[in-house]
Amino acid sequence: MDRVEICAQRVNARVAIARGISRLVVAGCVCESAAVVNSAPVPNSPRRRAQRGAAQVFSFVLLGVLMADMGFRGFFDDGQHWLGISRNVDGGHLHQIGQTMINEETEQPGVLYTGKLPDIYAVAAQLARNRMMTNPQFWLSRADPAYDPWKDRTMSYSQPATIVNPTPGIAIAPINPKFQSAPLAVAVALFPPGTHLKDLPSQTPIAWTRGLQSDGTWRDDSPYGDWGGYVVFADGTLIQFSHGIGNRLVKFGTSQPTSSIAQALPVGTRVSEYQPLPGSPSASRAAHAARLAEIGNSVLETGVVVLLPLFIVARMVIYFRGGRPPLATLLNLACVILFLLMLVMMGL
Repeated sequence: MDRVEICAQRVNARVAIARGISRLVVAGCVCESAAVVNSAPVPNSPRRRAQRGAAQVFSFVLLGVLMADMGFRGFFDDGQHWLGISRNVDGGHLHQIGQTMINEETEQPGVLYTGKLPDIYAVAAQLARNRMMTNPQFWLSRADPAYDPWKDRTMSYSQPATIVNPTPGIAIAPINPKFQSAPLAVAVALFPPGTHLKDLPSQTPIAWTRGLQSDGTWRDDSPYGDWGGYVVFADGTLIQFSHGIGNRLVKFGTSQPTSSIAQALPVGTRVSEYQPLPGSPSASRAAHAARLAEIGNSVLETGVVVLLPLFIVARMVIYFRGGRPPLATLLNLACVILFLLMLVMMGL
């Protein structure tokens, strides 16, 4: 079949590179601060100055890569840049959900499909208890108009802190009530009792982006609207479908192509997903994108317009004056804060 297959590395390539660069710089700044504070004064020799100069150039190059990739493109759009980042992150999250479900079924065959898990929230709770997949962010999407990732224009997350609430004296941790009502961006297939994933055809869908309809298109109130969505299959493959399935699923038990998710699943399978409240998805989607752009660009603006020039000036002062410990420590702390802000904005 003509599938546009996207493995996890490709889905999150840009995000993974940015994550690695940011964490490398943060770690370097912390180590440099510790070394400067704990070491004895070193003469400002030409060799020492050359080493510091190389470090400054390396820091500038890494910072410039992030700024060019994130900041400058983000300033000139209506939120599509931020929605694109969110969708890429969501693809990685869905892939990880699928892999976690497969691992759970590999070690305990049939545990997810006993008939005792009534909905997607119970599945998420099962994975949180047994697989330590406790972060609700795997199941939520910042691109979803049904979910407001920030409240009151702050960096404070409105998502529940955990999926389950471990309680002393209770063997099975109960579901967090706040998570129970959260607008999850994922749908899962609840196969008939006794089903084992290892026995299903590899092209059987096990989880996908919420809102997939029988005709292979996504509802307007799905996380991405008519953009499309992701599907993860029983063999762990993640595929992005643009605008719709386009007859690229396989009818269960046959080799016939189909667009219907119901036909691609075994008879008796139930689909569990969050049902958004009635409203105007298209209007709320535009408002949501504008909100993401406003918040995201304001933070990056601070980084580019305020923190970056201060960072460059301070680095030059340290370079020419020999790197006094208090100044070096404060500067590196500012650099760490800058990169952590950028990591938060990328949802990492």
